[in-house]
Amino acid sequence: MDVETKIHESNLWRITLGQPALVSVSAIPSKRYRGRLRQLLPMSDRANAVVKVKVEILDPDDRLFPELAATVHFLPSESVNNPDAGRSYLFVPTSAIFRDDGRDFVWVIRPDNTLRKSRVEVVSTTSDSARVESGLKLNDAVVLSPVKTLREFETVRIDQ
Repeated sequence: MDVETKIHESNLWRITLGQPALVSVSAIPSKRYRGRLRQLLPMSDRANAVVKVKVEILDPDDRLFPELAATVHFLPSESVNNPDAGRSYLFVPTSAIFRDDGRDFVWVIRPDNTLRKSRVEVVSTTSDSARVESGLKLNDAVVLSPVKTLREFETVRIDQ
């Protein structure tokens, strides 16, 4: 079984045939399927600057069938032999990250509702999320779209 998806032309240099991928199907949100890039279709859509590709699902089950909506996440090619390939990562919205003196930071909301400026190491980003390697812990609350007037130890109100 294959998933057909589109890659923006500017990202073509990042993918190679045989590259591993994870496939998420909206009908089965708790499951991630292993995949690999099987084919680049030799035609581009000039209007949208995209190229169609096919990703083979390596571990299909009886819950999959044609025409389900799916999302493909390409993994780095070297992850096939990487012991960290199955590791969980921490992601935050890119809107939470701000730069100060050439470094990346987030405002962490402490349990007493005060702010702490935390330097983070961002290792990859998409348009809406960033993978953070260090500087945050699971379940840390961060300020989304922080204003420049925030200060360390300032008390904030959390909007539910």
